[in-house]
Amino acid sequence: MASKNLDVGEVVKTAFLEAGRDETVAVEEAIKAEAIMWLSEQIKDSGLTQSQFGDKIGWSQSTVSALLRGNLEDYSVARVNKALAVFGAKIEMNPKLVKPKKARTNILGAMRGQIRIAPDFDDPG
Repeated sequence: MASKNLDVGEVVKTAFLEAGRDETVAVEEAIKAEAIMWLSEQIKDSGLTQSQFGDKIGWSQSTVSALLRGNLEDYSVARVNKALAVFGAKIEMNPKLVKPKKARTNILGAMRGQIRIAPDFDDPG
């Protein structure tokens, strides 16, 4: 039976969503999981021990071990990026505010007793 490549990020995202977590959190945790797997490979390929790697970023061996074991919620993207930077990598998050479309009351008109609805507009960026 041929083995199927497992998309760890999707597995983590699905697990977080099934646990009732917000999709944004699930996506972030999935990205961190993929980054940590890549980082683990880089550390192994470089021949560094966890202690030696930790010395490069000011972490103890046990902190590095916890990260590599996948304790995702204990490590922010910034902390993971600190570790990734040793190998020239980083996680880029590009959050964007998405506002709902809805009619708004014209405040100046309301102050004059003339309430009217102003048309909404889309965010160009």
